[in-house]
Parts: sequence; structure tokens; C-alpha cells
Amino acid sequence: MPPKTRNQKKDDSPEKVVIKRRFVEVNKVSKYLYCSICIEVFNDPVQGPCQHTFCRQCIESYFGKAAKVNCPQCRIKIEKKNLRKNMLAYQLINDLSIFCSNNGCEWKGPLDEITIHLPNCTFGQGKLPSWFAQYMLSREEEFERE
Repeated sequence: MPPKTRNQKKDDSPEKVVIKRRFVEVNKVSKYLYCSICIEVFNDPVQGPCQHTFCRQCIESYFGKAAKVNCPQCRIKIEKKNLRKNMLAYQLINDLSIFCSNNGCEWKGPLDEITIHLPNCTFGQGKLPSWFAQYMLSREEEFERE
């Protein structure tokens, strides 16, 4: 069964919220930042021990209830417990400029700035996925340590 599209929601829990992303310059998005399962720019990118990267939601749907599967790209056995965040992919994607997802809003900027804009957008209130907020918090903590 194919994964749900990015615009569908099962419910309003923070875990299910996905940032609707419309990239300002789609032609400048590297082909290496696309998930081979959903064919979209990664959302919450994770990688297996084989170093192939997928959206967390896509690869978890691919696993289903299984603990081990063959990598969709190279067919090497991977375990769900061995999936790790791909920080390089996060950083590259967060530097890409997007438009605000609220109709009528003309804001555009780097994806990582949507955490400031979206909750305060006058064209509609927006929720942020918990993984994105956690990632941004970890980035702030890293900068404070430097």
C-alpha cells in the first residue's frame, strides 16, 4: 500500500502534522534530496546503515509491522531500530526557500524560519510537526554550546 500523500491528515495530533512546502526555486532542489518512495523532497529524513535516506513516514510505512526489511534501493537488510536522522539532509533542506502554505500570505524564506512565521501568520494559524520543532531546538542548543 503506498504511503499517504503529504497533504492528507489522519488526525490533528502533532505527530501527524506535516509542513506543506512549496519551494521558491524547485529547479534548484538537488535530485539527492528526494525520497525514492514518495518522490518528494524529504520530510524528517532518516537513513539506514546502508546510507540510503527516506522520509521517516515513508520508510516506517514500508516496514509496516516488520522489524526487518530489505532496503528499497539496495535490498540490504535493514532494521527499524537502526534508522537514524540524516542531519546533512535536514540542514540542506532547511536552507531551501519556501512560500508560506497559508492562502493569501506572501511570506517566503528558508524552511527553518517557518517555525517563527507559521504560528503567527495572519492568514491562518499553522501547526508545526513535533519532529521539526525538536530539530530546531537541538540546533539552538548546539549554537549555544559553541
